[in-house]
Amino acid sequence: MDKPRLERPVVKTIDHLTPSLLGAMLGKPAVAGFQAKNIGTGQVGEVYRLRVRYSDEKGTSDGPATVVLKIASRDARSHASGVSLGIYNTETRFYDELAPAVAANTASVPHCYYSAYDKDSGAFALLLEDVGDDALVGNDLSGATLAQARLAMSELGRLHGALLPLVQKDETQWLEQGPELNGAMFEEIFRAFKERYHVRVTPAHLAICERFVQSFVPFRDALEQPGAVALRGVTHGDYRMDNMLFPVAGGYAKVVDWQLVKGGPLAVDLAYFLGGCLDPATRRGWLRELLQTYLDALTAAVGRPLVTLEELEHDLRMNAFYGVTMAIVSSILVRQTNRGDDMFIALLSRHCELVRELDALSVLPAAPGVQDWTPLQPEPHDELPHPVQENKYWSESWYFDFVDEAQGIAGWVRLGLTPNLKRNWYTALVSRPGKPLLLLVKRSQSYRQILRSS
Repeated sequence: MDKPRLERPVVKTIDHLTPSLLGAMLGKPAVAGFQAKNIGTGQVGEVYRLRVRYSDEKGTSDGPATVVLKIASRDARSHASGVSLGIYNTETRFYDELAPAVAANTASVPHCYYSAYDKDSGAFALLLEDVGDDALVGNDLSGATLAQARLAMSELGRLHGALLPLVQKDETQWLEQGPELNGAMFEEIFRAFKERYHVRVTPAHLAICERFVQSFVPFRDALEQPGAVALRGVTHGDYRMDNMLFPVAGGYAKVVDWQLVKGGPLAVDLAYFLGGCLDPATRRGWLRELLQTYLDALTAAVGRPLVTLEELEHDLRMNAFYGVTMAIVSSILVRQTNRGDDMFIALLSRHCELVRELDALSVLPAAPGVQDWTPLQPEPHDELPHPVQENKYWSESWYFDFVDEAQGIAGWVRLGLTPNLKRNWYTALVSRPGKPLLLLVKRSQSYRQILRSS
């Protein structure tokens, strides 16, 4: 699937889109023009509604009046995160390889007219079905009503059920590729999170975060063991109100932003929505009903019961920290905005309350001891190579940056070593005023091999 996608042209910015290119993407040469309007509040991408004008009646009748264009972010930080985390590539592959199987079972995934990804520049383009500007866009800050939550749980059950056959046929192995969040990286991200947001997070919720970060590695390893959870499959990974649209006709929800689709416990999607999109005061009264709604939809999609409600509640408790992880990591890795800050703090608060409601702290392994979360200050020996430890996810990163004002150029380079995983990462950014950002991401088993190929 990679080769034909990489040969397709991408749209790096909205200014690069022309009527002829849009016509080629739609397969409608009669496109005469379009109007673009920025929509949504994406953190790592840009989304536009295109109102298409055709040059003849045939083109008008055959082609959609409006479509949604999704492209990579122009913000350097968000763009680098999108590339290094593999989310641009993941979303285009989802629409190419997984969405067609889902479409036969549910209408919740938008139809994709066109997808393309360029691994060299990190640019991508998705041309998607437009639900309509009268559709209600979900809002993380305001949360979900009971009716919206019921729709979201029904659609989630159908989605998970539709994707299970692909897992059983081993057609989703590529979802396991990409960089993992290791313990050292998570600790550093949490330190940055605490330094930035400690005045906005309650001490009780900070204590939950600190306890979780301390036990992150052994808990993650335990969660990956056979039998740790009852249900595994393909997850959306970012299943929340901001990524849902509710058409005016009602009856279903459209689910967008498949950037974090991955194989794993299905309850991560349940935990992320139920934890982050419901007010804790009302969630307590709705929780079992919504879990049953999901279970009924999953059973109908698969054709037989897979788990009991009690087993599903166990899986939910085991994955309650997923939302805590996402709120911490996402807030640091993407471009900071006022709304983004409000959203991440609201989500973290709700997810921490879900952890308390489910007594999820009790499933964490014993903490290694009290840890100092103040920002680290490097010692001279920290700038030298360190002995490789036995931990599977042990890593070491080497950074440097440069600026040459006379030549108008600046850059940043990172070499990430993960020897126990048998692969390493090389990332380089070069910035020049008024010119596109140059980004290089390489993965190899040897850093010498990386440097030679660069």
